[in-house]
Amino acid sequence: MAAIIDFLDDESGATAVEYGMMVALVFLAMISGVAALGQSLGDLFNYAARELTRAMSDAAQSGTSGP
Repeated sequence: MAAIIDFLDDESGATAVEYGMMVALVFLAMISGVAALGQSLGDLFNYAARELTRAMSDAAQSGTSGP
C-alpha cells in the first residue's frame, strides 16, 4: 500500500511533461513565424521581379539599353 501512495505522490514525471509542452508551444510559434515570414519574403521577391520585368520592357520599348 505504501508503494502505491509513493507512486501517486511522485511528481517527478510532471516536470518532464511540462517541459515537453513548452517545447511544443515554442515549436508551433517558430513554425507560425517562419510561415508568415516566408509569405512576406515571397511577396517581396515577386514585387521585385515584376518591377524588373516592367523596367526592362519599358527600356526595350523606348530603345534605351542602359541608365
